[in-house]
Amino acid sequence: MNFGAFTSVNGSIEKISNVFAAEEEEKSGISIDEEDKDIVFENVSFSYGDTPVLNHLSFTVPKGKTTALIGVNGAGKSTVIKLLERMYNPSEGTVRFGNTDIKEISLSDWRNAFGWVAQGSPLLSGTVRENILYGVEREVSEDEIISAAKMANAYDFIMETPGGFEAEVGPDGSNFSGGQRQCIAITRALMRNPRYLLLDEATSNLDVNSENCVTCAFARLMQNRTTLMIAHNYAATKMADYVIVMNNGAVEAEGTPEELLKTNEYYRTFAGTDDEEEIFCTR
Repeated sequence: MNFGAFTSVNGSIEKISNVFAAEEEEKSGISIDEEDKDIVFENVSFSYGDTPVLNHLSFTVPKGKTTALIGVNGAGKSTVIKLLERMYNPSEGTVRFGNTDIKEISLSDWRNAFGWVAQGSPLLSGTVRENILYGVEREVSEDEIISAAKMANAYDFIMETPGGFEAEVGPDGSNFSGGQRQCIAITRALMRNPRYLLLDEATSNLDVNSENCVTCAFARLMQNRTTLMIAHNYAATKMADYVIVMNNGAVEAEGTPEELLKTNEYYRTFAGTDDEEEIFCTR
């Protein structure tokens, strides 16, 4: 083994060792009840080491509605998602599901209630079908898979791919475009039928045609679900019932898109700099 290869392997071993050395997550807790509730961030602060990110942040994600988070890079938007997924715990304050601190809820119950689609959602080695069914812990019919793929605007291009649902996915999904990868990820989320959705700039870095297609698929996915999205453009916030403007880890302004156009300078700039095209799709 040459020195370069040894260095590469040594780095991988160190990363694996860090994973095994990490403190095990607390998984016990109460079951999440069936009734949907508001998700509330109450006076939440959080730091990465000595770097403060969230500063006494308070807002509510209302049940059954779509809430958009916007703000400049470093405002703390992605950290909000990580706290909601319980990757970290707040250093101060509480994240509540209704009146219950989410730390009291069974970790598996809590995470299973969420569907998450991120910017550039990765595809895994295996077939398209295996990617769609990843994380689905129940028997599904072919009709269900086809229906979900159609709702996610994925069915046509999957059928045009040699092998269809049995087509092998290339490294990092290289045999599909960015928009197609996102549509497959949305199909996966639809198959899991989550109660809550987390969308982390899930339409960014797409061309206009792909973004329109993916946005229409998201509109169907979000219907009748509590959704928290990090939005990178004005068109995405127009799908939201409520918008929260973050600045320096706190809430600068909040309200409906129409209200913020009248009251918040950042949102007006956000809307005015977006070279948007009208999106026509049906929920």
